[in-house]
Amino acid sequence: MSFNSKTHRWRAFDLNLMPFLHQVFSSRKIQVLVMRALTLAILLTINGVLMAETSSGQDLSKIRISIDLKNVPMKAALKKIEGSTDLSFSFRTADLSSLRNVSYAAENIPVDKLLDALFENTGLKYEVINSNIIIRKVAVPEAPAPVPFEVAFEGGIRGRVVNTKGEPVPNASILVTGVNQGTAADQEGRFSLSGLKAGTYTVVVTAVGYGKQERTVSVSDDNIATITIELSEDNADMAEVTVTALGIRREKRELGYSAQEVKGDALTASRQPNIVNALQGQAAGLQINSGGGAPGQGSKIILRGLNSLDPNRDFQPLFIIDGIPVDNTTDVSDGSSLYGISNRAADINPDDIESINILKGGAATALYGLRASTGAIIITTKSGKAGKLRGSVTSTYGVDEINMYPETQTKYTQGWQGVYDPTSFWPTTGPTIEEAKAIDPTHPDKIFNNFKHGYKTGNSFRNSLNISGGSERAIFTGTFSQFNQEGIMPFTDYKNISAKVGGEFKLSDKVKFGSSVNYVKSGGRRGNADRYNENLTYFSPRWDIWDYIKENGTQNTIVGSGNDNPIYVLRGVDYRDNVDRIITNSHFTYSPAKWLDINYRFGAEYLQ
Repeated sequence: MSFNSKTHRWRAFDLNLMPFLHQVFSSRKIQVLVMRALTLAILLTINGVLMAETSSGQDLSKIRISIDLKNVPMKAALKKIEGSTDLSFSFRTADLSSLRNVSYAAENIPVDKLLDALFENTGLKYEVINSNIIIRKVAVPEAPAPVPFEVAFEGGIRGRVVNTKGEPVPNASILVTGVNQGTAADQEGRFSLSGLKAGTYTVVVTAVGYGKQERTVSVSDDNIATITIELSEDNADMAEVTVTALGIRREKRELGYSAQEVKGDALTASRQPNIVNALQGQAAGLQINSGGGAPGQGSKIILRGLNSLDPNRDFQPLFIIDGIPVDNTTDVSDGSSLYGISNRAADINPDDIESINILKGGAATALYGLRASTGAIIITTKSGKAGKLRGSVTSTYGVDEINMYPETQTKYTQGWQGVYDPTSFWPTTGPTIEEAKAIDPTHPDKIFNNFKHGYKTGNSFRNSLNISGGSERAIFTGTFSQFNQEGIMPFTDYKNISAKVGGEFKLSDKVKFGSSVNYVKSGGRRGNADRYNENLTYFSPRWDIWDYIKENGTQNTIVGSGNDNPIYVLRGVDYRDNVDRIITNSHFTYSPAKWLDINYRFGAEYLQ
């Protein structure tokens, strides 16, 4: 009865409402508004359907991020991607629970390639729907399935995949080439393959964050081949590490300033006697001025341009060797030197350099103070390695030749206004050679090009010896280098002898100490190139400049001309430099925790 009562009341209400609705919708304006609303709703519905058909997901190849993952769970890796993008991930926690050690690093990588790398050999696949990425576990074929170690089988391979620390590498992919048979390692890194015929197979093992490893395995009938495969971390995509203040190593991506690194191999490949010259073309923004090609020629390096109106200021960057500032002065402000005097960076043995880091901008000033306001050149020398005593010998030989000479005329000889005079001051304003020979039968058939004739082929020779060895507690290193250079200008040379000894001592797991001493002796005989070229210009090419000395040791020159023989002048001016230099460097490191190092460095430089 109650049910019927409610029904009757509703029908009564319905009958009373119909006349009202009929009256409302009978209006022409209301009908037009209702039709427009229905049309708009239909268009919006169709548009939504089309959008869903044409853009089911974002184009992940156009989204790029930089990421650095080191032994983190897969779930944490996805969270990091979400934090760097507008994407979101949906997944079952159980599908990711076994992926606990994910390592991967890359700069500006598309998200699709990043996900492909992370999900490789994991059995995971993803689907993109708008900005949501759904991750699913793909069913793995049961054959060939791993066989418990306790169960024996006929013919096959079983083993374990570990890292360099001996820890298991779970979910590593194991593939036997040629037969398309493979499996995946379990949580303990163990795997097994059965059903292999007798023969030799190549087993390829890969895992996320590790380099690929291949192993050749021989399988015989009714026998099980047991192997252990060790994987090394793949650092190909890891961030580059650079040396900053006090020898501290940091990843380049963490630096807030410009820094460029030049490896020692690139320096030695150029075979320049001066490491400043070896930096030419190795890094952007370097301006290197060399006065010429004299033996041990000094060079000047400008890193940040001219930032002062003081004409006497030295704009060269500060040189740092193993965390200690050292001298790199040169005697001429513009870098050139008429006598070819060396800058002090030439004392450093290029074969002893591991890397050079170039710091620009205000960061160099912040790290080393006002002295580095024009930049800093940070040099890291090679250190010894633990193990048996090992040594290496390097020898290099170079030839120096002038690339281009000034062109000189070969028609007219000594004299003035066409008149031949073998004692004249004027070298080539006389008659033609044919006319002169008619007057003087001793006149040569051709005159000399004094510039080609006055220079010779130079050469350089360097020998380097390196010795190192020791134990985990103490490491010894020693280097010796000898460099000799003969100049292209007569009676010029340069020599450099360098000896260095050093050691690293691990007093305990928390305390380390190291020290090194480097002795350098350098110098040579210098020549005034500017004055020499002037003498070559005024000395008449009718005469041979190499016939410069008489039997009694006096000068053989053009009598009456007032010009000295250029070769004899070089021989008589014995201008030499002789430098003794000692550089000492010591450091003490205390590590109270794995994340904290307390480092103290001290050094001294003696120069005479």
